[in-house]
Amino acid sequence: MDEKKIADALKACLANSEFSKERQQAVFREIRGEHVKMNRKISVSLVFAIVLILAIGGMAIAAGIGLFGRFSEDEMSYNKNVRLEHLEDSSQVIDESVKVTAPENAQAPQEALTLYEEITAGQGGRTFDLTLNQVYCDGYKLYYTYTLKTNRMDITYGEGRPSGFDTWMMEEPGSRMADVWWIEPEETFTQICEWLDGGAQRYVIMDTVGIGDGADIDDGSEHGIPTMIYDSGSEWTDELTLTGYQEVELPQAYAPGDTFDILLTVMYGTSVFYQDETGVYWDHVSQSENRGIIKVPFTVSVQGSAQEFTGTLQTNDYTATAHLTVSDVSVYGEVVFDAQDWVERFNADWTQADASEPEWITSYTLLTGEEELKNIGGGYGVNPDGQFIVMVEFDLPQDLQNLSLQPEEANRAAERISLQQATAQ
Repeated sequence: MDEKKIADALKACLANSEFSKERQQAVFREIRGEHVKMNRKISVSLVFAIVLILAIGGMAIAAGIGLFGRFSEDEMSYNKNVRLEHLEDSSQVIDESVKVTAPENAQAPQEALTLYEEITAGQGGRTFDLTLNQVYCDGYKLYYTYTLKTNRMDITYGEGRPSGFDTWMMEEPGSRMADVWWIEPEETFTQICEWLDGGAQRYVIMDTVGIGDGADIDDGSEHGIPTMIYDSGSEWTDELTLTGYQEVELPQAYAPGDTFDILLTVMYGTSVFYQDETGVYWDHVSQSENRGIIKVPFTVSVQGSAQEFTGTLQTNDYTATAHLTVSDVSVYGEVVFDAQDWVERFNADWTQADASEPEWITSYTLLTGEEELKNIGGGYGVNPDGQFIVMVEFDLPQDLQNLSLQPEEANRAAERISLQQATAQ
């Protein structure tokens, strides 16, 4: 699967302001399995537009527990169970709902001539009831849970080549559906594969819907100011109801008590899988009116607190500056290095067999007087300013005395960065 196909799919399904070239490159690196490892969840947009997972599972609903609490009980919640428990305790219950409707397709012919036209015309009138359930904001990051209910998630099976599909967003010549794509639950995937394998030319049409990759800050413009998504999770509680959470970094800092408006993105459309003797193919069909993207506004406030800690260290190899934020739910931040040779090695192809692995730092342990907390998120790479960077996140320590960061690499374990609380401005 080459990058052009992925880029074309992203361009067709997502606004450029929501999926920048930097994010696309991160996706490409992740798909190629390169050494750039930012340990974050695969973005929701990527799952929706590229990986094509249709989750129709069932999360057990426990009375009196919010969505943060439910996801904290999930063993697959990306090693963030403790943080999600803190979010369940610290978040504000909003439960505000907004119902939106897909516009009718004004450009659709009165009588559809092809299956593609029929699918496009049929997307008008789909309804989406989006509820913002819980919110926590410390002024730097925003966490929220949501429930998205829709009125239709149909699956249609057909024979022959679907008309109107002259080109495909993704092509896998010589492959079968079971070889290249996966759809959850397994029973649905098995049923689709058996149908496609049962004839010379067969297709499957599937309604899709999801929440876009992070919130946007509503500044009055069409798309708003995008945030950087750090973590997310989602689960279908029934065939028409999607629940989930997201963690995003805000583009600017807000003070306690500040209120601001955000835009959540409902993304909907139709996935078409086609298989014949030459291979298996996929396309995403969306309305021309809005490309299957609807912005939904909500108002949130800063109700949490945060403390800032900083520290520096100079060695023969580098100068490092650490900045950590301690919120009510976790400790997170970054270490930025003045180490140009690390940047050059990182940008070079050091993964070749004849290249030795660079002796740079990739992660830290947070030390206190009594505890050693392992990094549960983040990663390493080169930031937009061209500096080598290590990103970290830790569970909350019992106290904030004698904090320091220790490299996880054994040969650099002595290179600790002592942290002090930053002076309030």
